[in-house]
Amino acid sequence: MNAFTAPKVLITGASRGIGYATAFHLIDQGFTILAGVRTQEDADRLQAEGSGRIHPLLLDITRPEHRAKAAQAVEALCGAQGLAGLFNNAGIVISGPMEVVPLQDLREQMEVNFVSQVALTQALLPALRKGPGRIIFMSSIAGRSTLPLLGPYSASKYAIEAAADAFRIELAPWKTPVSVIDVGGVQTTIFQTSRKRAENLMHGLPPQARALYDPITAKAFARVDEFKGHRLPPIAVARAVAHALRARRPKARYVIGWEARFRLLFEALPEAAKDWFILKLLQRS
Repeated sequence: MNAFTAPKVLITGASRGIGYATAFHLIDQGFTILAGVRTQEDADRLQAEGSGRIHPLLLDITRPEHRAKAAQAVEALCGAQGLAGLFNNAGIVISGPMEVVPLQDLREQMEVNFVSQVALTQALLPALRKGPGRIIFMSSIAGRSTLPLLGPYSASKYAIEAAADAFRIELAPWKTPVSVIDVGGVQTTIFQTSRKRAENLMHGLPPQARALYDPITAKAFARVDEFKGHRLPPIAVARAVAHALRARRPKARYVIGWEARFRLLFEALPEAAKDWFILKLLQRS
């Protein structure tokens, strides 16, 4: 099967991390990749590395004109064959206390992780129906279990979980499966970017707000640091995406890694017990 006849999958946020690992894993599985990236430099790099099986697209999912161009490119490249899959992977993490997180940051979080992903899916559904293709949303266990300081991020993931459920049921008549990836920590740079942004947010707060939240923020970062060595490699997610694209009956949800499974068990506890445990963990020196 050559690059022209191979099934084609569009991956957003493909320049690094999970998107990058998934792109090259799917190439090995016989797919051709339409890789959404935000810079020409990343586009050139992926095209050179992809041996003709990666077609980069300049795609900032928050920009309507980029989404429209992506739909046009998919139509031109896929034609009557249709799009075999869409992996909505692009995302950001905005963290901080809900009391003080700037509303513009909260809007950005929801725009990137929820609204724009729904908008891109809407734009590509005509090509996906031709396949018929499959839709995969990169969520997180944070979309089913919320921790302190991750309220904005969790809210966006809870929203995408709900949207995926609606898409899955509504698109069933056209045999367009929809899957969600629920994972804990993954070895990507998204945590470093998020932490720096959170630190900048805290440093910019008025003194009275910092007095309230500096202690809990420092201890939350310390707990995160304790577990950073246990984060999953991106290939673990890539394998789940490949299964969702190839399996006769893909799962509605892929829960990956010990952290995600533990958090689901944890959510079965009474609310008071969960709150007590989390607060005790944050109070530990």
